Amino acid sequence: MAPIDAVLIGAGGRGIHAYGPFAINHPHELAFTAVADPDPTRREFFAQQHEIEPDKRFDTWQSLCAQPKLARAALNCTQDRMHVESTLALLRA
Repeated sequence: MAPIDAVLIGAGGRGIHAYGPFAINHPHELAFTAVADPDPTRREFFAQQHEIEPDKRFDTWQSLCAQPKLARAALNCTQDRMHVESTLALLRA
């Protein structure tokens, strides 16, 4: 069975330290295809770990949501206060 392809919104603590390692340790279950984070260091670190193409690295979740569908799933690891707005946009996208 193919892994679930997913985008990551927010490459901070939860994204880098929880979901990122899960995908690395279980590549048959989860694979990241895109990442969005305003911090270029975190964004690039996550992208390199998961071999995400440069054109699938975004500085905002809004710019990621403006793209055609990039994956079957999205993991929203933004700060809690940002979840509603970004989750609704992800669902619409």
